[in-house]
Amino acid sequence: MQYAAGHTQLGDLVKTELRSARDQAIAETVRAERAVTSHITNQVSRAQRSIANHMTVESRSTNEHVTKEGLRAETALKSHVSRGLQDVAGHISAAKREQEARMVDDNRLQRLLGSLKYPAMNERRNHVSQPHTGTFAWILDDDDDSASNDSSASDDSSASDGSQPVPRSHGRRASHVNNNLWDNLGDWLKSDNDIYWISGKPGSGKSTLVKFLVDSPRTRAALDMWRAGTVVLSHFFWKPGSLMQSNIKGLLCCLLHQVISSDPAVAPSMFARSAALAQKESHTDWSVEELNSTCLAVFTSHPSPICVFIDGLDEVCDEDGAPALMRVVDSLRAIPAVKVCVASRPEPRFLRRLQNHQHLRLQDLTFDDMRKYAWHVLAPYLSAAYAETSAKLEGPLPDALAKKAQGVFLWLHLAARSLIRGLDNGDHETELDQRLASLPNELSKLYSDMWMRLNGDTQLYRQTTALYLNLLLDSPAVYASVRFWLRSPPNGSLVIRGPEPNLLHFMATTQQAVQTAFINERVSISAPHLHRLCEETSNTVRVRCAGLVELVQVRPPLDLGPGLAILQPHLVTMVSFIHRTAYDFLAHTEEGQKILEYDTSSKADRKRWLLCGHLVQTRICSRGPGSISVQDAVSLAQRLKPHDYQETVLRVCREWYDDGLLIRQQPSLLQYVPLFQRDASCALFGYRSPLSASRFYPVVDHGEPESANAGDNGAA
Repeated sequence: MQYAAGHTQLGDLVKTELRSARDQAIAETVRAERAVTSHITNQVSRAQRSIANHMTVESRSTNEHVTKEGLRAETALKSHVSRGLQDVAGHISAAKREQEARMVDDNRLQRLLGSLKYPAMNERRNHVSQPHTGTFAWILDDDDDSASNDSSASDDSSASDGSQPVPRSHGRRASHVNNNLWDNLGDWLKSDNDIYWISGKPGSGKSTLVKFLVDSPRTRAALDMWRAGTVVLSHFFWKPGSLMQSNIKGLLCCLLHQVISSDPAVAPSMFARSAALAQKESHTDWSVEELNSTCLAVFTSHPSPICVFIDGLDEVCDEDGAPALMRVVDSLRAIPAVKVCVASRPEPRFLRRLQNHQHLRLQDLTFDDMRKYAWHVLAPYLSAAYAETSAKLEGPLPDALAKKAQGVFLWLHLAARSLIRGLDNGDHETELDQRLASLPNELSKLYSDMWMRLNGDTQLYRQTTALYLNLLLDSPAVYASVRFWLRSPPNGSLVIRGPEPNLLHFMATTQQAVQTAFINERVSISAPHLHRLCEETSNTVRVRCAGLVELVQVRPPLDLGPGLAILQPHLVTMVSFIHRTAYDFLAHTEEGQKILEYDTSSKADRKRWLLCGHLVQTRICSRGPGSISVQDAVSLAQRLKPHDYQETVLRVCREWYDDGLLIRQQPSLLQYVPLFQRDASCALFGYRSPLSASRFYPVVDHGEPESANAGDNGAA
């Protein structure tokens, strides 16, 4: 029992010890756990504080770095943007300056070109006829071409233009195939030789040939074999025209205008050589010496070779003369990259200087061309209605005409007209032969013969025709300082001025009733009635002026508005001599002077009629976009005699001025009025004194002046 009790006590003791040990172990474990937890907590806290501190420091450092980098980037960006803006502003400024410079350069260029252009500068060239189909083609053949054409040139039985074939020549070969008669022009164009002379009788076709050469692509092709890219320039002298059309100044202005227009890049170097060029506004601002030196400088420095064609050396005005003109030609051809082709009559003054250079005599080379022309002109009249005559004359008639023409195309042209009149009258072979045989061989005698045939013994016809011829002889002097403007939008102002009057002006000049209506009675005439008068004048010129005068439309009709549409063709149709030989015949031969003496009017009368005709034309065209300047109107009026008629016209000018029909321009109109007439003119135009008439302002639209300070001149 004791054992069991002891065993039980021992068991309880063990249990107590075990429980005590367990509790102690648990307590130790709890303490250890708490210690570890506390340690870990402390370490974590310490680590967190360390990390937080470190992160704070790093954050502060990063923020500072980011801030610094941001500021640096912002500064760099602002600097870059600023520099970019400065660059853009600089480019814009440079582009603006460049554009302004280009505008200034273009304005200077246009002013320079305007200062070189004079009225009717290209009129003579435009008046020269185009060669008849198939003629002059041989001039640019080389020697091989000429040789190959030797067997066929005179026997050509085909017509490339679709017209009737030219009949076989009877007995005479084409002379131009004989190379011993001339120096081949095509070969000269390809060579380094610097001058070629085309000589020929009056009326032989020299001007037509020069125009053919200037316009032909074959000319440029031949010149390119000399030097590639050759620039072709040309000038046509015209003695019956204005002074600028016949003097050396006009030649130099024309050549300079063409060479600058063909390559405007030459202008800056011109301005660099002479700043004064930028101030020139008119050909009157140039001296011949300035033009000559400028022309030589431009030609010498021009990047391209130049070939100059000059027609009508013999038509240079007497004031300049042939020696001075030849000095200009010689100075041009002395430039290494320049060659010159000239044309003139074979006068001694040119023979001496040019006969030893390459040349041709045109009248020796054109027999075949004349046959072609004669046949093609007459063929329509040798038609079915004249079948028998045509069969007999198809060969001999062209030959006879060409032979009798002796190389003078103009004679052939006039003689063909006479034969056509015979064919129209139903002449048969015998009558045509007689008509041909009776035609004089010389041009002057032919002119006299035509005059007699057309005007006969009728005194009235002779007097009227002589008046027309005298008016044409006097017109260049009247037109020399008169401008008539037609403003035809959108092309701006167009000057209608030249040595010859247009048909409307010529009608107004010869119809005294028209002048009385517009100037004295201040009434108008309807456009249809004026058109009929122009048609009557045109018919009289064609019928009565014996072929000495022709009507030539020099440009397409202008758009002057519906009210004047019917008169448009008459404004651009010029009344002019058919050729310089006609002018020379009337002005310088005894036969011509006898014809002119049938006109009983005085030179002063004719001058007054021409000037008043000009004023009438101005009044007619004032219904549309046309007008005349104040100074021109008064300039016209102050030339008139007697003085009572002059005052009448001045009063008319004042009325037109008030109605806005006269363009008001600078300079003062009073510089155009002689001192002894200024008081009267001032009174008519409402000025207190000549000194107060200081300005006229331009008009924007017809009859509507721009607003401007009127000053003290009292002008509306």
